[in-house]
Amino acid sequence: MQKKSTQKIIQIDLDQVEELASKGLTKEQVAHNMAVSERTFYRRDQELNGAISEAYRRGKSKGVRVVANALFEKAKKGDNTAMIFFLKCNGWKENSETTIKIDTERNVQQLSDTELFEIVENSKKTS
Repeated sequence: MQKKSTQKIIQIDLDQVEELASKGLTKEQVAHNMAVSERTFYRRDQELNGAISEAYRRGKSKGVRVVANALFEKAKKGDNTAMIFFLKCNGWKENSETTIKIDTERNVQQLSDTELFEIVENSKKTS
């Protein structure tokens, strides 16, 4: 005769995982806040084919979205710090100097404004 397991199956509320993750908690902190051990948290995730990890990723994404939107709104309202931070996070780089290569045979003073403008624009593209 086989022994019947008396262990209670611990349920993990996926919505709660998502909510806690959206607030920036680590998986370990989420488990602690849900009063389960990390081991149980990860074991249940395996048993649920990664559903807990997926809820966690969704929550993290939601949290990042909320903060990014708030930063974007501040930048749109003219907050210089928010503008610079947003631009730098999206690939913009400050260049303190621009190098312009021109044909040394020509005197810069002989160039028209249009030619100078084209040289500057072309140098931006190659930098």
